[in-house]
Amino acid sequence: MASGVKFVSNNFLGETLGGNVDMDTDVLKTILVDTTNDMDDEDDFVADIGTLGEISVSGYVGGHGGAGRKTLANPTIAVDDGNNRATFAADDQTWTSLASGVTIKGAILHRAGTSNDNDALCIGFWPADLPTNGGDVTLSFTGGFPMLLTRAAGS
Repeated sequence: MASGVKFVSNNFLGETLGGNVDMDTDVLKTILVDTTNDMDDEDDFVADIGTLGEISVSGYVGGHGGAGRKTLANPTIAVDDGNNRATFAADDQTWTSLASGVTIKGAILHRAGTSNDNDALCIGFWPADLPTNGGDVTLSFTGGFPMLLTRAAGS
């Protein structure tokens, strides 16, 4: 079960169980998206998302390789046996002086692709409701948010 995320992609789960994803050493990036985004758990790669809806405002440079797609720094995984869970955390990310005029629906976490969005593995989506107003926007990745994986005791 994931807490703090709307969902994780099925392909991410399969790739993780297959040993092909390493959340603390792979290059992980975020994409800020607007209300037109329609990602779901069956989207394997960023290019598979029907309507990406990456935000388009001054202060955010989108697209593959764009500076708006920030790399998570200092990712860590912590196992908490007492609570039957493992958490993923990273440094908070701040986008400075994003021009007003768009509402950020949420963020997509993905593993960076080599040359385009066709091999940028979707990890998950977590909702936000952040209207831009010309100021900074910060997403918190500390304290095990947004990825908190748990299991029921005894399972």
